[in-house]
Parts: sequence; structure tokens; C-alpha cells
Amino acid sequence: MRAHTGVLGWLLAGLACFGTAQAVAPGSQAPARPGVSPEARAVLERMTAYLQKLERFSVTADETRDELMPYGYKLQDQQHATLLVQRPNRMRVDVDGDIKTRSYVYDGKTLVIHAPDSQVYAQVPAPATIGETVDELLARGVEMPLIDVLAQAFKGTLASHARAGSLVGESRIDGVAVDHLAFRQADIDWQIWIEKGERPLPRKLLITTRFEVGDPQFEATLEWNLSPDIAADAFAFTPPAGSHRIELAKGASP
Repeated sequence: MRAHTGVLGWLLAGLACFGTAQAVAPGSQAPARPGVSPEARAVLERMTAYLQKLERFSVTADETRDELMPYGYKLQDQQHATLLVQRPNRMRVDVDGDIKTRSYVYDGKTLVIHAPDSQVYAQVPAPATIGETVDELLARGVEMPLIDVLAQAFKGTLASHARAGSLVGESRIDGVAVDHLAFRQADIDWQIWIEKGERPLPRKLLITTRFEVGDPQFEATLEWNLSPDIAADAFAFTPPAGSHRIELAKGASP
């Protein structure tokens, strides 16, 4: 999972011990790493199995991201994002936030990245499936809201780099009962809230970047629609009047 950012006061004591060196008596073995608990892994696996069955859906996300300023001062940026997916080869992401406004449109052959504020767009050939397109975008350093997290959730690799992970307990997000999980990786801590019951969908995500001034955080609350009305032109892009096409340098991110 990509680091986005915050503080670790909510994690279990078993996770917190990773940040502290422990004395080891001569001849004795170092304490074993906690690892990811079977309970936490079971919840993630249930979520992955459910997500892999979805053929079409939309997700709206209200996001906040800490921006580090000089002298350790932090600002919190707001962003609203909508992700529309029709598998295997249709995807659209629309972003409206304090820092940027973007649209990403993929139709199975081409990916268009549109920056309306700058009145420019880039259009590049894309692989034949959403999964391959997402992998290529991440490899190029293109950041699309939630796309890296959802990609790993679909593949079942969210916890692949976790040194520790636990099922914290039950909670509620927007009145919905959820399982609250907490994980630690080499330089980030992250928490995820997954809906209980027949729809084990991720409902909230919190990522804390450690070892940076102020422990910046990224937080997203998710709303899912598993039967979205998809317009016929939802995955088609028509350049607005006055916009200009630009070329992306090979290896460069938009």
C-alpha cells in the first residue's frame, strides 16, 4: 500500500511494540513478530472474495489528506472522488478537491486524463483490462484516488507487506456495523473498516505515514452502489470546447 500519512494512538499495544527496540538477554531469542492475526486475515479474505464477484459498481469517497508545510505545520486538504467500474474493461474516476480537479476515463483501449482547470487532456493507449491498466498507472507513478488500495483489495494483497495486523473489534460507520482492523508496515500504519454481514465492503480507510514530521494522515470514507445506473457515454470522452491535447513524456506522470 502506498504511504499517504498520521498518529498511532488507536492501534493495539501489540502493534505499537514494533516501534520500540527491546533488550534481548544473551543466548535468548528475540521476541517473535506478532504477524497478522488469523481473525484479521479472515476478514480481509472475505472482503477480497466478495469484491472479486462484483461486475459493476460505483464508489464515492470523501477524503482528507495532510499536507506538510514548512516548520512542521500541517494543512488538511479535502477531496471528493467518484469511481465507476464496469468489468472487465470500463472505468471512470472523477476528482474534485482543494489541490486538483481531474477525470480519468478508460474504455478498454484508451485512457484519457483530463484537467479541466488547465483545459488540457492527455490520451494514451491502454491495456485490455482494468487490472492491467491500474498496474501500468501505478508503475508510472500516476495517483488515482483509492485505486491502489482497491486494486490490492481485489487481488488480496493488502496485507502482503504487513508486519502486524489485528482485528480491533466492532464499530459503526454511518450507522453500518463494521469490523475494525489495524495493520503496521515498515513505514506506514493503516486501518480499515469493513462492513459486516452479506456485503463485506471497505467503508473507511486511514493511513498514517510514520517517521515524517507530524505523522501525516490520509483518510477516506466510502459509499458503495452495487447497482449503479451507467449512462451510455459514461466511459467516452469528448474534449470540451477550448481544451487542448498534450502528450505525456514516456515514464512521466500526469
